[in-house]
Amino acid sequence: MIYLYKKSILQLLAMLHEARKSPYKSINKWLILQEILIKRIIYVENNIRKAKSIVSELNKLRKDPVNRLSKDDSLKAKENTKNSKYNIDEYRFILKIYKSIGDGIAFTFLHKFDIKPQNFKESPGFISEKSGIKKEKQYMRYAFKNGIIAIFNDITSTLKYADLILITPEGPLVVESKTSNNDNLRIQRQEANTKKIFDYLSNDTADELYGINGKIRRIEPSSHEINYTKNLNKVIAKAYNQTYSYSKVEDGVVFLATFTEFTESTLGNIIKASNLTIPFAFYLNAAKFTEQGYTPFSIIFNNPNTYWSFLQGELIIIIFIDFSVIERISLANGFTVQRSNHPNWAFEFKSVDPDSKVKQFNMSEHYFFRSFMEMVSVEWLLTQAFSIQKRAHEANS
Repeated sequence: MIYLYKKSILQLLAMLHEARKSPYKSINKWLILQEILIKRIIYVENNIRKAKSIVSELNKLRKDPVNRLSKDDSLKAKENTKNSKYNIDEYRFILKIYKSIGDGIAFTFLHKFDIKPQNFKESPGFISEKSGIKKEKQYMRYAFKNGIIAIFNDITSTLKYADLILITPEGPLVVESKTSNNDNLRIQRQEANTKKIFDYLSNDTADELYGINGKIRRIEPSSHEINYTKNLNKVIAKAYNQTYSYSKVEDGVVFLATFTEFTESTLGNIIKASNLTIPFAFYLNAAKFTEQGYTPFSIIFNNPNTYWSFLQGELIIIIFIDFSVIERISLANGFTVQRSNHPNWAFEFKSVDPDSKVKQFNMSEHYFFRSFMEMVSVEWLLTQAFSIQKRAHEANS
């Protein structure tokens, strides 16, 4: 079924990449792209709803104690139920693709560190079920009519607070549209949580955010991020012509792209040629839609056809990271490191200096996974982690 949507998906990706070349020029292109996405998403949501209704009706027929189905009819009902459930999964996959394109819009105008805090919330559900969608679209159109870029949050998988975000010279502004005068406890709680999030983004501090007691302080990296998305795209381009390609982008980090299966011995040769001693292998295809606030692959891949090949499993990407290099970088910063056995933590660091103010700390998987989810330099990522820990300690002391 997904192939029926290929043309639509590639067209939307092409529009996204073209618009990103000059994002603030002829801004109505962003309105057009979002209007199309809203229509496509609602269309797919309606198909999911129809398929669910079919499953529900078939289940009633099969379980009806009065009008029992014949054996043949029962088998047909089971097969139709199976097909409908398969269709639901396919439609949900298509929704994720559309929302990854919506995420591409968000990441064009908002810093990813401002997007991440807006992601820690359950998905709001189907757009087509929202009573205020008509008013939200009116607000969006009004913003563009007045020369202001507006992001329709529900076409993304990451912007889960508020309805719209306006991109202004003074910074992002939040819009909540109300369709009634209801002011119940749930609405009050939603408004309070939204205010907390955006106060945090403005002030870099918050109290009791995400259910965490006490003050939360955000400390930004001390230098401009180093990443290798361009290198990845070059590796993929080479793989198109020679079935597979790999590149050592920095000490201990290797990108491999392939359009064909290959043997373990080939992998072993790549690891040996790249001088990796304790390699971790990250199979990127298993993380197409983590929905954890990382830069979406819809914009990491600079060619729409590359993204399509990746989604279909035709393009395989593996990223190798050498643990021995992580050990080297850690020691250079005064810490030993070991893999963490606790959920959600990647590594545990301990200072080798007994007089160090930072005795030990843990690194979250979410933070470290940026090394392969966003192609961020491992050395830069780790060095920033040590710097952030030291500055956080100084700020709190």
